[in-house]
Amino acid sequence: MAFYLRISELVEGPLTRGEVQSRLERKLITTQTPAWQIGWPAWQTVAEVLQPQPTSVVPQTGAATPPPPAADDTGPKPPPYHRTLLLAAALFGFDGLIGGQGFLSLLVLYVGMPVLAIRVLLARKDSDLCRRRLASVGIYLAAALAALALVRFDQAGARVRAEQVIAACEKFKQTEGDYPKALVELTPKFLPAIPPAREFGMTTKKFTYLIAGPNEFVKGTNVHVLIYTTIPPIGRAYYVFEEKRWGFYD
Repeated sequence: MAFYLRISELVEGPLTRGEVQSRLERKLITTQTPAWQIGWPAWQTVAEVLQPQPTSVVPQTGAATPPPPAADDTGPKPPPYHRTLLLAAALFGFDGLIGGQGFLSLLVLYVGMPVLAIRVLLARKDSDLCRRRLASVGIYLAAALAALALVRFDQAGARVRAEQVIAACEKFKQTEGDYPKALVELTPKFLPAIPPAREFGMTTKKFTYLIAGPNEFVKGTNVHVLIYTTIPPIGRAYYVFEEKRWGFYD
């Protein structure tokens, strides 16, 4: 008697009962793996295939026909790895677009990846399960790296825009004799508009410009400082115009 097995979206067969039993013993399939034999009206399970057969079996006649579709093939099916894809999209959206930090992605890389790799190794005897877990590793890895790349791209863009504002302030000083009291004085003569510092992130995306007195960051009096958030919510970079230097504080 020929049997067919349905593993993922593939149909394997024809197989003998002994071959099915051997695959089960090697844990390549489970008792719930869909199975079919000629004459069955629909897919059953491997457990049905391995049930003791009656002593008198009516032989099947006629040419073998291909296995019928599984019952769940006729209706709508969720996309492969839909849960993994949703979690990966949430990681990218929250950590890259909303948070703008990259902390969760780093956690996935340094903690989640080793755990997922161990799960792949534990499933190496089941080729189908191993393949699915390996695909999940790739999806999470891609989402984490994409979120980190977006954060890095946004941070680099913020630095470029900060340099543009600084250059405009220096031109203002050359023309007016002193730095502006507020960034709005730069428009439209020195800048068409004040650019945002960050494009993404949950905290303020604007540059902060102030005139500060002596403190732990600056030494002079009435020092002009440009500040923007680099790592939300509290990591900030600042530039001191009189000292021509960058600094960072949180």
